[in-house]
Amino acid sequence: MQQLDFFFTLDRIGRDTLKTNFLNVTANMPLPLSVTSPWICGGAIRNLIEGKENTTDYDIFFKDEATMLDFTDRIAEDRISETDTNITFHKKVNGNLVKIQAIKLYYPTIQDTLDSFDFTITQFGFDGQYLYCGDYSLFDLARKRLALHKLTFGVSTVRRLIKYTKQGFTACPGVLADILHRTVENPSVIREETVSLD
Repeated sequence: MQQLDFFFTLDRIGRDTLKTNFLNVTANMPLPLSVTSPWICGGAIRNLIEGKENTTDYDIFFKDEATMLDFTDRIAEDRISETDTNITFHKKVNGNLVKIQAIKLYYPTIQDTLDSFDFTITQFGFDGQYLYCGDYSLFDLARKRLALHKLTFGVSTVRRLIKYTKQGFTACPGVLADILHRTVENPSVIREETVSLD
């Protein structure tokens, strides 16, 4: 897992305006981002690195349920829905409606959180100071390459594979075989009850 200076890295790739928009959102979180959680992980960070406005959501991860509940209680009035895996909020930030998802999967560190992600291009996180990414995440993102990191929720991963190919990512030659082999080795990873983790 790589740990990079967030501000230096984004300055080097010329993301000043997008960084400002992103930081406006993070400054309005009900709890400050920190090394001990909460953390923003996934697509919002990837969009920032790619130079795209984040038009979807901000996925917030936590070290434990108590921290997640503290976070969600502070913005309870903005709550719009809940599933088995997340609670979704719409929060006004500088006049814009921002979608925030509090994820109900807990890991002791941001590194453990990112290690649980399925594709390398999703392994991006921010703790308020550092940018974390998988060893191959920046490389695969630059090449628009879909490579499997871990298979935990099989049905969700296949659905996400389809989603990312529609966004212009290409599955590397062995990714489909890798998914099939890992499923054969451990059929419990199908986890059909968990259709989506987005």
